[in-house]
Amino acid sequence: MNAWPRVAAALAAGVVVAALPPDGVRTEARGQTPGQGTGRGIQANVDHPVLPIGSPLPDFALPGVDGKTHKAREYAAGKVLAVVFDSNHCPVSQLYEGRIEKLYEDYRRKGVTFVAINPNNPKTVRLDELGYTDVTDSLPEMKLRAKLRRIAWPYL
Repeated sequence: MNAWPRVAAALAAGVVVAALPPDGVRTEARGQTPGQGTGRGIQANVDHPVLPIGSPLPDFALPGVDGKTHKAREYAAGKVLAVVFDSNHCPVSQLYEGRIEKLYEDYRRKGVTFVAINPNNPKTVRLDELGYTDVTDSLPEMKLRAKLRRIAWPYL
């Protein structure tokens, strides 16, 4: 089952879209409790729950590559907010940069606000994880990557 029609409908309705498993069926709909998984991909976690669709944006204050501190309330007025979790060192993040740029260009004039958040602590990234990149996840190197890739949306 393709989850994209439901995701697109949720985006059109202006609600927060949480990540769904590859088959598009939420854990609870399979008769599983949060925290119980199928052993593939990202699993629900009681300590770090996935936000249900329609949840308000959690409050935050994060430094951006533009030198400013960005707060959640800056993004409250938008019709739709796309939060992308991205990192400098991750090969998947690097591969998706072009796709994210295309989405940004296609949807920013249609009321979709984009913000990328690097969730990593650069001091906890293992040395073997840096084999795919020439930069770490530190803020100064996030600034370098944003400049190199011409990232036009907030990168926090």
